[in-house]
Amino acid sequence: MGLWRRGNRTLGLWLISLAVLVMGAGGAILLVHWFGGEDQGRFLRSQVTKPVPVHEAARRRVQLYFGSVGGRHLRAEERRIEAIDPIAAAEAIIAGLLQGPETSELVSPIPKGTRLLHLFMTEDGTAYVDCSSELAASHPGGVTSERLTLYSIVNTLAMNLKEIERVQILIEGKAQATLAGHIDIRHPKAADPLLVVQ
Repeated sequence: MGLWRRGNRTLGLWLISLAVLVMGAGGAILLVHWFGGEDQGRFLRSQVTKPVPVHEAARRRVQLYFGSVGGRHLRAEERRIEAIDPIAAAEAIIAGLLQGPETSELVSPIPKGTRLLHLFMTEDGTAYVDCSSELAASHPGGVTSERLTLYSIVNTLAMNLKEIERVQILIEGKAQATLAGHIDIRHPKAADPLLVVQ
């Protein structure tokens, strides 16, 4: 009888210890869930749903170079553009050139209907400006007219963007000998400030 009671007591203590362990483990899991897992989940959600910062486009003033009426030179017209990098700035500049001047004192030396197809830059400072076929096919010709067309693009890019040192004109993705038979455009051109007048 004493042995049975002693065995019963040992079994009871063992069961109580087991119950305490189980309850302790369960409590620990709940605490982690409430204070650790919940907070961690909230932290992860806050990271995922946090809005990604959008870089504001840098506003800058640029000079677009158009032909003077009845002249042989280029004159500047100031514009404001917004761009977040040099490629975007170059594209905005060319878009402004293709729209033409805002004042009647200037004329666009770029043939009407010309479109920018692609623009890219290399690490050596060369910008490649790929234009639609109208740049050559609709060009009126003549040495002066070709020079103004070429340097309207070259000067506007190279004199506004420090990243660009020279410009290569492409037509429909290919380098051409000339625009209309006079000025060699097979190689990149640096800006010619002497063509610009006030």
